[in-house]
Amino acid sequence: MKSDREFLDGIYQKAEQLDPAKTISQEENVLLKSQGNRRKSYFSKPTLQLAGSFAVLALVFFLQGVQEKENLPANPVDVPRVISRTVEITEEHPLFTEATDILEVEVVKNESQKKLRLVGAFRSSEDSRALEDFLLNNELGILEGKKAVLFLKLKEEKIQVLDVFYWEEEVRTYLNAYRESLSLETLEETK
Repeated sequence: MKSDREFLDGIYQKAEQLDPAKTISQEENVLLKSQGNRRKSYFSKPTLQLAGSFAVLALVFFLQGVQEKENLPANPVDVPRVISRTVEITEEHPLFTEATDILEVEVVKNESQKKLRLVGAFRSSEDSRALEDFLLNNELGILEGKKAVLFLKLKEEKIQVLDVFYWEEEVRTYLNAYRESLSLETLEETK
């Protein structure tokens, strides 16, 4: 009987004599030789999904920008601007109860300065020197040729401007900075 050491030496000698190319198939031999040169040449699944979603989004945005020329009119017509989301102010609005003076003014250029000229008074408390000075100075910065309705509150020769509505020719009404509208009919009712 052989000792363990002799047995293992015999196995090592036989293994050195064997040719690995003879023990495996030709295809496996080619794979073993090229396995050292092999790199990761594929993308992970999440990366491909992300790239695909960006491609779909880009295509959707591109197609939304393209208009069919068949549906476009031959001669486009200018449509007047329609102001939406305006709130009509009525006589119940707090402006009408708080204001002591409701004046319609227009800006006129007088020599080197622009002053407010009183066009109409829908509500007037009294003739005041402070009111005359206020109209002469045009402290609100209304542009020349523009009309406006001023809601003023006079207290002891001090003027508090509650709101200013500017005339909009396109919609034939007065609008303030908050897009609240004030019609001529409502103003006439306050007289």
